[in-house]
Amino acid sequence: MNYFNLFSNIIITKGAGRILISDLQRNVSELYPLELYDIIVEMKNHSVEDILKGYDKTSRPIVHEYINLLLEKEYGFITENNWDRNFPPLSYDYYEPVTIANLFIEMEDIEVIKK
Repeated sequence: MNYFNLFSNIIITKGAGRILISDLQRNVSELYPLELYDIIVEMKNHSVEDILKGYDKTSRPIVHEYINLLLEKEYGFITENNWDRNFPPLSYDYYEPVTIANLFIEMEDIEVIKK
C-alpha cells in the first residue's frame, strides 16, 4: 500500500469554489479546483490504492493527474506501508511566554505625550 504525505510547510486553505495551496518554504501560493481538497483529505487516512478503488474508471485518470501534480510541485511524497505514521504533522500552536503581549493606549490629546 502506498500513502501520500503532505510536507509540513504546505498549508491548504479551502474556499467556497477553490482551494489555495501555500508553500511556506518557497513563498508560493497557487489556486486549484475544490475537488483536489477532497482527494487530499482522503489521502490523510487512506492509501492511494483504496482511494482509486472508490472512483469509477473515467475518474481514476483525473485522480492520478491530481496526485502527479502534487508530486511534481513537491507538495508531498509517497511512502509504502505504514511509513506514513513516522511523519506526524507539525503543530501550529503559538505560545507567548509573557502575560501582556500588546498594549494600546487611546488618547484624545497627543500633546500629553510631549509634556
